[in-house]
Amino acid sequence: MIKSFNNKTEKAGDDLKKEITRGSKLEVAASIFTIYGFECLKAELKKIKELVIFCATS
Repeated sequence: MIKSFNNKTEKAGDDLKKEITRGSKLEVAASIFTIYGFECLKAELKKIKELVIFCATS
């Protein structure tokens, strides 16, 4: 499911922690996705089958 987040009121990571299951495919489009984002989701990211990250540059 595609979902947009307003990081002032919600955190994408909180929703991802609930939604990621073993074998999931995760596609992320973000202007910023830091190593800290990976660290916060480390346990969940170990469960996924495929990860695609698109980070726009300016």
